[in-house]
Amino acid sequence: MTGGDGGDTAPVLRPGQYLDSIGPGETRYYAADFDAVSTVGFAATAVPQPGAAVDRFDVLRTRIVAAGGPNAGGPNAGGPDCERDDERFRQAEGADPLTSAVARIPSEEGNRRCDEAGRYLLTVERESKKGSDAARWPLEMVYGTEVPLADGVVPAQSAPEIGEAGRDAALPTATPREVRGGTGFNYAARIAPGVWKDRGLPSQTLWYRIPAGWGQQVRYDVEFANEPTAGRGTRTYSYGSTELFSCSPRPASRSVPGAVSTARTRRTTGAPRWPGRARCRSRGPTGTRAAPPSARCTPEVTSTSR
Repeated sequence: MTGGDGGDTAPVLRPGQYLDSIGPGETRYYAADFDAVSTVGFAATAVPQPGAAVDRFDVLRTRIVAAGGPNAGGPNAGGPDCERDDERFRQAEGADPLTSAVARIPSEEGNRRCDEAGRYLLTVERESKKGSDAARWPLEMVYGTEVPLADGVVPAQSAPEIGEAGRDAALPTATPREVRGGTGFNYAARIAPGVWKDRGLPSQTLWYRIPAGWGQQVRYDVEFANEPTAGRGTRTYSYGSTELFSCSPRPASRSVPGAVSTARTRRTTGAPRWPGRARCRSRGPTGTRAAPPSARCTPEVTSTSR
């Protein structure tokens, strides 16, 4: 799929997965026809070369725009910008996959401008600071709709509280089992409750899929080990971070990366099925990797669902 350079050249999407690419400072336009009752979701994941130069404030932005609106690039300005999501790298140690997602959820009253049935525009925008990677990045996109419950069907009671799966909940203890993380959402390795062990190269992102049923919450710890060590006064940065995605895929929680040699993250949340990812980074004082390409960090994933 090749996105348009404005609303009048936007190709029409049907529910499904799509591939495109995007360059620095570029906006890609896609069109979709919404009804007045369904929930609509659109997510875009940029996949730059691992470790490519980025700025912490580089942005991948998605929008849902009413056709003819001020951000639509069409001749009839005046429609609303329905939803917008800005995602940033939040670090300058090297590129990794970046996901931005938006959703149109009709209001109960059905009287908002973006509740109306009709044609809407879905846009993906990339903002890059000076010195950031200038290559085009592949885009992996998913567009989907969810129809409302049938008449007479009562939805399950919401239970947003953390409950027993809080930060102090006991996690499994066992000998770690080997697993090989996938290369993206579609290839995420499925892991069950237990202790798992994997290996990752600097600037590599590994993906895992964790099943969780309705009423369950996911609790996990990730430990990064085998990092290179440095003496006092050496300016060497290294960190590991994790993110947890719902099936949107939209970030449900994320750890905040820091300048550490060993990172331990804990997040608790809940949804039907969760792809997650663990990343490791190593950078030296001049921007080169502190560890050679053959060096590996070892993420140990401990997960449970309640």
